[in-house]
Amino acid sequence: MPSIKLNLLQADPRNANVCSAETLEKIRRNIERSGHYPALIVRPHPTQEGHYLILDGHHRKRILQELGYQEACCEIWDVGEPEALLALATLNRLRGEDEPRKRAQLIDELSRLIALPEMLPLIPETEGRVRDLKALLELDWEEQGAKIERQIAKELSTLPVPFACMIDPADFPYVEKALSLVAGENRGQKMVAMSKHILKEVKPHDKT
Repeated sequence: MPSIKLNLLQADPRNANVCSAETLEKIRRNIERSGHYPALIVRPHPTQEGHYLILDGHHRKRILQELGYQEACCEIWDVGEPEALLALATLNRLRGEDEPRKRAQLIDELSRLIALPEMLPLIPETEGRVRDLKALLELDWEEQGAKIERQIAKELSTLPVPFACMIDPADFPYVEKALSLVAGENRGQKMVAMSKHILKEVKPHDKT
């Protein structure tokens, strides 16, 4: 199995698979400990002679670079675009997790090359999941973001407002006694009830 210089290996930008920092660290430890790793699966770059696109092993290449490796053991697949997309859609599901929108873009591009009935037996998704992924691409992300912000602002407007003040210790017993005479489950409710009562009793010319 050939070794290929890492600077000749390029990550396919359509790869939807991502690993957590914890998973990446585990892969790193295994490579450091044993010096072994599964061969990267690559295919010849369609436009750059002598370069390769990674079908499986994006994270391993990154870790090998960080560990100071200059080359990686690779398995070369001489495949066309449909087979390459299928590889990205299946092989990488064995490690890490997919970023949903990138996964949707990958499946959408694959569906333009392979009919759905032919594609479904080859990928992990069901027909319903494929529809969900396609719907994800049709969302107006800016509008969704604005909608979420409006919802957050609305919910924040209903949250209790913190209120605090400083009083002289000598006056504190009077405040406590006054609050004890007002109905309410807590001091906040008692303060509101007291304020409403005072506002009703105050004369118009005393209002500010």
